[in-house]
Amino acid sequence: ATRQAIERRMTVADFDAVLDMMAAGGNPTYTGKLVSPRTALGVSACWACVNVLADDLASIPFTVYRWLEPEISREKARDHYLWRLLLEEANQRMTAFEFQQLMETWRQLWGNAYAEIEINGRGQVVALWPWRPDRVKVWLEDPNELRSRVWYSYLPLGKNTNPITLPSDRILHLRHISVDGLIGLSPIEVHREKFSIDMAMQEYSGRFYSNGGIVHGVLTHPGKLNEKTEQSLRESMKQYQGVSNAHRLMILEQGMELKEVGLKQEDAQYIQTMNFSANDIARIYKVPPHRIGQLDRATFSNIEHSAIEYVQYTLRPNTEHWVQRLNCWLLSERDRQQYFVDPDYSYLIKGDSAARAKLYQVLGALGWMTPDEGRAMEGMNPLPDGLGRVPRVPLNTSSADKTETEEPAVSGQVVPAAKPNGKANGGLYR
Repeated sequence: ATRQAIERRMTVADFDAVLDMMAAGGNPTYTGKLVSPRTALGVSACWACVNVLADDLASIPFTVYRWLEPEISREKARDHYLWRLLLEEANQRMTAFEFQQLMETWRQLWGNAYAEIEINGRGQVVALWPWRPDRVKVWLEDPNELRSRVWYSYLPLGKNTNPITLPSDRILHLRHISVDGLIGLSPIEVHREKFSIDMAMQEYSGRFYSNGGIVHGVLTHPGKLNEKTEQSLRESMKQYQGVSNAHRLMILEQGMELKEVGLKQEDAQYIQTMNFSANDIARIYKVPPHRIGQLDRATFSNIEHSAIEYVQYTLRPNTEHWVQRLNCWLLSERDRQQYFVDPDYSYLIKGDSAARAKLYQVLGALGWMTPDEGRAMEGMNPLPDGLGRVPRVPLNTSSADKTETEEPAVSGQVVPAAKPNGKANGGLYR
């Protein structure tokens, strides 16, 4: 594959693709295109899918919580050292959003994303430094022992620089679907032929328009051309190539005739083929077609349901993988008894203003939400004087701890309701 690429005068991008292909252990494609995670980004559908997945995941806040009562009540742990790393600054050069976006991009392209965990003298994580996945080697200390320790080695870009080798507890490793539990599979490598077809189609389209939209043309001559005349003819015909020269008047000499071969009907369906290809890539990444601009079959109702399914079946599994890795690798076993990381999906399921108002009305009527909790979800401050801290309940309901043996109220008598502190106020509590 390397020899073939050199013979066809490969560019720097092609040479980079060859190195990626050799590092991944891949084989040349049937179309002859060199496919790698970097070159696959040239396919617009691949770029859109990876961009959507990375941006959406980076937009989800990974919030650190502290248990007040295990499995019942919690509060945000703003004083924990992970709060800044996950919500503000991952390291001295990257914000939390940039770090999560980069790591998810690597995971969706290479199938793996690595970051070195920097720890201070007290055992606290102070920074996360991403490692380029194409320069990382992962191996077991003893390949014959399943419980053997996992090691990671990173080869820096600088010359005469020794590799950095660290154990698994110092590396945050996010992987795609795996067949060995050690290394994730790259969607680009698994579907290499699919992406090569898309790249070949783009090249076909570019060559088609570079020739002015004419697929084929034949020049006929009554005699036989010698080599010099044929070369001169080829040079003179270059002035008619390209989109800007598509309608120039062509002058032929020595009795030549131009026979134009028309565009086949199958070739005219190129756009339909590209749409099908984009949907195929969206299927690989489990991204709804409307998120990458494929709106040919989109309606208001199916887009809404597709968005819900995307959150449930695509974004949630990706996020859950992140959350479990963050909890297990960034929190000690002792810390996990009190602290945990949990994603906040509220911005994804808010809906329109009318739907949110209806939701708050129902939850408030059931006593499941206080006014202040609803205002907080809308980014508003609490009501003054603590007026919004107590939930509202309907007057025609009672709490579940009421027993049937209680004496019913006498007709016309008002039963005093208890305040939150247990004292009666001589009237109904609202």
